[in-house]
Amino acid sequence: MINNLLFVFGCFIFIGLLILLVSTSERQPTRQQIRNQQKMRRWWRSFKREGEMMLPFILGVIILGFVGYIATQLWNLGSRVPHFGTLGHKIGNVV
Repeated sequence: MINNLLFVFGCFIFIGLLILLVSTSERQPTRQQIRNQQKMRRWWRSFKREGEMMLPFILGVIILGFVGYIATQLWNLGSRVPHFGTLGHKIGNVV
């Protein structure tokens, strides 16, 4: 499972580097591209302001999800052991 996550993360990094490589050409941007860059910068500035509050929340959700994943994996390991000491079969025998 971890290998799959590392592979996906590596693919994202590789694609990001390819996009960076393609976007750093020497030609002059068109008017529309300049407008889009301005809009993107404006959006990024507002996102960074909001991100100061969102980043701890997102990190907390990721950490809790990871802890939950690990807990379920450990629970599944423990459930493979047969449980002979349960009271379920004794309840019907009580008179």
